[in-house]
Amino acid sequence: MKKTLITIILISLNLFSLGENNAFKNFFHHKKKIELKDTLRLSEIVVTQTDIYAVDLADTDIKRYSLEGKLLQKIGRKGQGPGEFSYPHGLTINPSIGIIIGNLNNPRVNFFSLEGSFIKSHIFEKMRSSGKIKYSQNKFYVSSLIQTRNASGDLLHIHDMSGKLEKTFFYCDFEKRYVDALLTVSLYSPFDIDRDGNIYSSYVFNYKIHQFSPDGKLLRTFPTPKNYISPYSTKIPKNVKSIKEYESWLSKWYQVFNIICSKNYVFVSLCVHGSEGYRVDVYNNKGKILDDNIFTNLVLLFSDDEGNFYFKGEETENGTIVEIYELKGVNQNERN
Repeated sequence: MKKTLITIILISLNLFSLGENNAFKNFFHHKKKIELKDTLRLSEIVVTQTDIYAVDLADTDIKRYSLEGKLLQKIGRKGQGPGEFSYPHGLTINPSIGIIIGNLNNPRVNFFSLEGSFIKSHIFEKMRSSGKIKYSQNKFYVSSLIQTRNASGDLLHIHDMSGKLEKTFFYCDFEKRYVDALLTVSLYSPFDIDRDGNIYSSYVFNYKIHQFSPDGKLLRTFPTPKNYISPYSTKIPKNVKSIKEYESWLSKWYQVFNIICSKNYVFVSLCVHGSEGYRVDVYNNKGKILDDNIFTNLVLLFSDDEGNFYFKGEETENGTIVEIYELKGVNQNERN
């Protein structure tokens, strides 16, 4: 079942039938595109002032490119030991620390220099697996799955620089009846951290954005767009009795792929299963939705400090196209 669920996610990442609509063009201005050659299954990227780092699930490694797309280095390899990946996930980079990346199905987190040299491997306290990883304000934020008799969902573990656990809290929970079908998928529950240290999260199949303070206190839950229908707000049909039937039923809904905080705004990237396309919803950091009708054929992966947005585009025989846009329209679209 685990491989099946991961495959569902990866297949969803390759749907490109919808074109850009006017709302997308009002918000984003296209700058350029680059091809990341030899990256055949791009899942994550991080862009610094000098390099692009891409997670390639085909080769189970990280590839480092120049900003022009020239392949410079392959980092890590498939395996279970230090410096190796079973399923690389949660890529984050800090200039003073280097590359930080976990494994979707085990708790090992690997640290590399920015030039790709292996530094150390670390298993954070009380971690059974590592999902998303973020580094902010001298703290590590690592998500993992928990399943108990009374609760199931994603935990966010906050650690200090030495790896000591400071706080753990639910940043995404779900009902027990969803556990079997979503045990692996839940590790994809996205979160991001704004420049003030506030945390924004959403469950992958239950589109509700939660805003937490840096110490894990729930501040607000953003309103869900009116045109979004969640399986959580809809009764499971009586004819859905097996895990396979449940997965098929879920595939009709929106799937949250990513949350990105940029300046005072929160961008949510979703897959629209019914129309086999993607959309981006935009909120301000107070929870007011600015636009929920931005359709595109691209998956939003990353935003840098300069305000550039990096979208996963077409997959070619030699690699993957990354489309780079700059934000242009969010200010005039904001309504008080």
